[in-house]
Amino acid sequence: QPGIVSPFKRVFLKGEKGRDKKAQEKVTERRPLHTVVVALPDRVEPDLLLHDYIEKEVKYLGQLTSIPGYLNPSSRTEILHLIDNAKRAHQLPGQLTPEHDAVISLSAYNIKLVWRDGEDLILRVPIHDIASVSYIRDDSAHLVVLKTGE
Repeated sequence: QPGIVSPFKRVFLKGEKGRDKKAQEKVTERRPLHTVVVALPDRVEPDLLLHDYIEKEVKYLGQLTSIPGYLNPSSRTEILHLIDNAKRAHQLPGQLTPEHDAVISLSAYNIKLVWRDGEDLILRVPIHDIASVSYIRDDSAHLVVLKTGE
């Protein structure tokens, strides 16, 4: 094509194409999750969680460290306000992409979060360190917020 092409643009585009190809290869290499079918009434047998674990695919939004102690974990409005402020301050991503794919592993002893591609550890929280768990359904997003005692 006629015109001036910046060498930087060429390098970045080449890098982007290479990264996309690697990301697609990783997607095809993903291992199956260690999970069970949840039957009615929506629960998992307790023995399974005591002696084994369950994995689910999630999108990892991020981790915030300066949470006020007075935050009410059952207040949908307060939690959404906190998340929106963190997104505006660029502490949390505004848009989730396949790069945010993660696997959450649940057992009776801890919750472990790893990146879906590469399985690098993001976070491991012993159950006794969890102060509260909040679930919020907002538009098409299902948010699970953990407040830990650390």
